[in-house]
Amino acid sequence: MNSKIGKWILIAVGVIVLIWALYTFKSIVIYFIISLMVSFIGRPLVKLFEKIKFGKWKCPRFLAAILSMLTFSFAVIAFIALIVPQLVSQVEMLANIDQSEIENKLAEPLEKVQAFAYKYGLMSAEIENDFISNLIDTIEFKSISSSVENFIATLGTLVIGIFSQYSL
Repeated sequence: MNSKIGKWILIAVGVIVLIWALYTFKSIVIYFIISLMVSFIGRPLVKLFEKIKFGKWKCPRFLAAILSMLTFSFAVIAFIALIVPQLVSQVEMLANIDQSEIENKLAEPLEKVQAFAYKYGLMSAEIENDFISNLIDTIEFKSISSSVENFIATLGTLVIGIFSQYSL
């Protein structure tokens, strides 16, 4: 019985020490995780470059690793060079949007819809308040930023999925 309690205490102390170490050395852990991800992404490229042959010469592993790192670096730089300017221009465009102008332009059509809905008994005060608050949330930048975040997260998941599919 005492050996079981001692074993659980030892495991608990080990877990606490592990959590403390991970928290204390979190920057090293983050670099380690990033390096693991890069190595998993680069593995299929290394295998592909190792298959290259010119006559009797076969591409050595170190050269295949260098070529895969160069390819990966080029892909990241190209992605940044293509996406960042577009993203900056879109953010500038969003920053220049005048919300009061949008509200003024939507006021008349909304009043027509509201009059139609009240005329035929389709709208009550509760529904109107919910509709207006949902419309304002849709127009505001909060929903736009969450849409951008969802797009980036989906794109990241897609890239990881593609590389993990071909690393087997």
